[in-house]
Amino acid sequence: MDDDSTAFSVVGLKQVLKGLDALELEKVYLAEDADAFIREQIIEKCRESDIEVISVPDMEQLGRIAGIDVGAAVAGSPRTDLVQ
Repeated sequence: MDDDSTAFSVVGLKQVLKGLDALELEKVYLAEDADAFIREQIIEKCRESDIEVISVPDMEQLGRIAGIDVGAAVAGSPRTDLVQ
């Protein structure tokens, strides 16, 4: 995982999907052990929007990196041109 991965703007499926719809995300981090339906949904949405998907080994690690006390299936980092 790259060094800029700790700057998440959203965590969780609903929030990441909202961020993708609003074109607010630059990268999406997806846990390898996330539910297959979630993985397929996120990968397809990112492909449509030309957003990079970065794989994380498991939900526990992604949650920890995102700064939450539970596992996370998906998280997103903001577009750098939108960060003030």
